[in-house]
Amino acid sequence: MIRAVQRLIGSILQLFVVGLVIVGLVATAGFAGVGPLADELALEDSPFEDISSPFNGPSATDIDNLTTDQTAEVADEQEVEQLIHEAINDEREAEGQTSLADDEGLTLVARNHSDDMATRDYVAHDSPDGVTPSDRLSMVGCQRGGENVAQSWINERVELNGETVVVTDEAELADHLVDGWMNSPGHRENLLRESYSHSGIGVIIDDDNRVYATQKFCSGATNVE
Repeated sequence: MIRAVQRLIGSILQLFVVGLVIVGLVATAGFAGVGPLADELALEDSPFEDISSPFNGPSATDIDNLTTDQTAEVADEQEVEQLIHEAINDEREAEGQTSLADDEGLTLVARNHSDDMATRDYVAHDSPDGVTPSDRLSMVGCQRGGENVAQSWINERVELNGETVVVTDEAELADHLVDGWMNSPGHRENLLRESYSHSGIGVIIDDDNRVYATQKFCSGATNVE
């Protein structure tokens, strides 16, 4: 009886270890460049809209210091931003919504967040030091808004919606990112939200061809000129 129990416990432990290895391999593969856009970043059930949390990030006087170098050789990051902006407005117009105006303040904080994710190797709405989406909006005087983020790759194999794709230029990359957002309920709701009137997009591509994208939304213009 004791031996039977020992054998059962041993079998359970083996299955547990195998399960950990499988989870580890899947997680590593997704991070290495064959996974989909980071869908955990969508605020799936309740997209971030009402800005009510207290500001705890950099002060408004620091906004001029949020400059971001866009120096990728593989693609023109600002061209990708513009193409994303145009594609999202096409999606909004197709749904009967007004186009989003491009906003300099939102673009500034979007680029800075994408640069921060690339520099510190994370993908999330909240930064490691606690700066939140509402903090970024507050920095530029936005009281109601939202945020979408994504991480993918250029010139690398990427799995998206069950298909393997390789994006090689600015237009393909923009379409790839917008498709990923539109196929995620939380991101899509942000993109098509009627109350949003202004937007800013920030794209950063690192030396390993990893692409970081942030889009900020606001129900009005910001105070940055």
